[in-house]
Amino acid sequence: MGSLEDRLNPTKAATMFYTRLAAVDDWQNMPPSHAAHRVQINSNPDHYTRWVDDATAVVDALSGDCSAPGSGEWIVPARGTVTGTFGDCRGSGCSRQHMGTDLADGTCESPIWAASAGTATKWWTDLGGGVVTIDHGNGITTKYYHMKKQNIYVQDGQQVAAGELIAASGNEGTSSAGCHLHFEVIKDGKHVNPETFMASVGAPLPK
Repeated sequence: MGSLEDRLNPTKAATMFYTRLAAVDDWQNMPPSHAAHRVQINSNPDHYTRWVDDATAVVDALSGDCSAPGSGEWIVPARGTVTGTFGDCRGSGCSRQHMGTDLADGTCESPIWAASAGTATKWWTDLGGGVVTIDHGNGITTKYYHMKKQNIYVQDGQQVAAGELIAASGNEGTSSAGCHLHFEVIKDGKHVNPETFMASVGAPLPK
């Protein structure tokens, strides 16, 4: 599964593993080694059992809030800092306005979280690459752009919680800024400045 280079890259290897794990029916109710076996296809389904206690201890020691900061109802949807601002002039001869805010941490396939609870849909555009839209109700929608198709982890109509992992950052579409999240906020049908909006809901985007 994947090239040797990808399998030796911790981020890519973990992403490939969890993407396949999510497709295994009822994996949450399996013994951990059996769930891993369904992904790794070892000769012995209990191959990993001897390491479960140690792995659990490591996870317990490192447990905490791994998501970006926010108020609880709203969270910062990606790691890193603002690298592109709302209203910037983009395209040849300033042919279009930047309708969102870019967030990047200098890596590819870093986690993207739902900024708040809502109903997700996914789609693809030549301009934006892989896109996730979340309808939060009350006239508020957020959009997340530039992911690879295989790095979108939600299904159409899926209900997501604030901070739930929905995708991994990429550089698809017409992006020329390297891997990042292009994040948009639409309020009552109109794009608004994500920095201003997120600050107003207790989850300011980091500079």
